[in-house]
Amino acid sequence: MNRYKIITLLFTIIITPINFYPRSLTKPTTIIFDIPGVLFKENRATLRQKIGIRSLASYAITHWKNPSTVCFDLLETMSKHPAHQPSVLFRVEGKIMPRCIVEWQQGYKTCDQVWTELVNFIKQMAQQNYFRSIQEKNLTQHILKLIFDTQQLPELTKPVMPMIDLAKQLKEAGYQLLLLANVPHELYSTIKNIYPEIIELFDGSIISCQTHILKPDKQMFKKLLDTYQLNPDQCILIDDKEESVAAAQELGIRGITYKKTSLLIQRLKELGIITN
Repeated sequence: MNRYKIITLLFTIIITPINFYPRSLTKPTTIIFDIPGVLFKENRATLRQKIGIRSLASYAITHWKNPSTVCFDLLETMSKHPAHQPSVLFRVEGKIMPRCIVEWQQGYKTCDQVWTELVNFIKQMAQQNYFRSIQEKNLTQHILKLIFDTQQLPELTKPVMPMIDLAKQLKEAGYQLLLLANVPHELYSTIKNIYPEIIELFDGSIISCQTHILKPDKQMFKKLLDTYQLNPDQCILIDDKEESVAAAQELGIRGITYKKTSLLIQRLKELGIITN
């Protein structure tokens, strides 16, 4: 190659506009947010206070086990009993949830109904010596009672402010914002009533308690695409569950598993998302 061809090649490279989007992708216009674990999270400090710091410390010293692990193990054990086997697999902290939790998320059951089933199961398991002590049984029951007490929801739920700020920036930058989440009626109502300004940032929503479908079922994503007439190539999903991100990607939606806001912003920039 002579020097004139080299100069021509370099000139072509310099003046040719850079396309940040591969041919198979188009510029994102819609950002889809999960709610639990992304926009909102459990207020663990308040939960610990309500459980009782002394109770937690006493249990930790005598049993050398995390009470939350005991609760999730109990729920997974419940899911294996024929009367409580779920119609669809739904995991929290990697544990399969029983039918009552699934139906609660689907909008078929209330907190009170779930609690009734849980307390009956706890009594049943106590009779079978499932718990290592009365203390463990009482602490487990107390924790679950707090979680499913609708009066406690406002104090036990709080927004993830860096994510709320990011949503505001994306809104100001002109992106369409949508919600796609597994949320029971009581929690969604609590969030809407206490934080209406956050919900109003979004242009629409598909919520499990209204559709009776749970992520990662692809029907949940298809309903979102159909309802808002979306092109999957133009959508980005932000979700804290890898299985939901994987399901979205199979439908052509780009997905990001949320871990930390700073890492999310970096990934969004890599995808060409511009914030103010």
